[in-house]
Amino acid sequence: MIQDAVFQTYIELAGKACDAGQLALGERMLEAALEETKRLDHSPFEDAITTLAYVHYQRGKFRKAELVLQSGLKMYEKVLGVNNMHVAALMLNLAELYLSIKKDSSARVMYERYIKVIECLHGYDHTLLERPLTQLAYINTRRGRFETAQLFYMRAVKIRNLTHNRGSESSLESKA
Repeated sequence: MIQDAVFQTYIELAGKACDAGQLALGERMLEAALEETKRLDHSPFEDAITTLAYVHYQRGKFRKAELVLQSGLKMYEKVLGVNNMHVAALMLNLAELYLSIKKDSSARVMYERYIKVIECLHGYDHTLLERPLTQLAYINTRRGRFETAQLFYMRAVKIRNLTHNRGSESSLESKA
């Protein structure tokens, strides 16, 4: 379909522009790609959303990066539902953005939402939970909530140990 080709061309041009250090041009190409997705029957733009937000972030346009991720998240939740890995990925990116610009309360909310989705999809001790749990511990430490931080750290360490042990067991099995 021609719209898919147009979308892909914008994405490729945006990548080349960003690689060449022409972030403003890359930003315009990504925005055009996002606009093109409105004409598509499907939504192939999680990477475009994340990349556009990253370009805004790199240019110091933190509010624009936030708005891009928020609108992408709303759209994905509406189309795919909340319990979806694409939705979770945008939640995590938004949480990381909030944390980097010291919006701890917003970061906490996004990390908690992300954790609920991952728990629903993959269970309570999935490896995808380790980093957000560590980040929640960091946020709570920064706010002086040391007991809460300790709980998050302990759970993250438990997941890390479980993941490591699973990897060790499978490598031992392959040697046998």
